Amino acid sequence: MHKVLKLPSGIDRLLTMKEFAQLTGMSLSWHYEQKKQGKLPAAICLGRARRYRESDVLAWIQQHSAAKEA
Repeated sequence: MHKVLKLPSGIDRLLTMKEFAQLTGMSLSWHYEQKKQGKLPAAICLGRARRYRESDVLAWIQQHSAAKEA
């Protein structure tokens, strides 16, 4: 079982692409295509791993849901 660390207030959780996909409900292949087109928020590179700030992902989701409502 994985231990979940509680982050101090103001510190973003870093999400994997899989977690990003789960938040949006879209497939991983859709996300990889969007990444290739430069349409996703900037990722943080940690060695070979790419992670996304949770706040950036949530803002990206909000921005895209607002665009569809307009």
